[in-house]
Amino acid sequence: MNHPKKTPAVILLAFASLVFAGQAHACKYDWKRPDRYAKCLANEAADKIANEARKSADKIIADANNRANGIRNEATQTANKTLHAALSTAKTTKAAEPQICD
Repeated sequence: MNHPKKTPAVILLAFASLVFAGQAHACKYDWKRPDRYAKCLANEAADKIANEARKSADKIIADANNRANGIRNEATQTANKTLHAALSTAKTTKAAEPQICD
């Protein structure tokens, strides 16, 4: 169990973090067990932080995937243009070759 003098500070800190984040909390204060209230607030704050971290990670992954798809598309277009140019050059070169008849 938390030290009696530290529990109110922990409760205040956890509650302030939720209020600062603009979030309501679902914890109920129990005068007999203030440590449970503090733990509940801390868990809620940790959940909020974890959810925000997940959202940020998902956004970073989506941005990276979009960038990778863009690079892949550019590479495919460049490869297709190069292939087309090479085929055109090959056809032109073959047409220009002299025909040798036996």
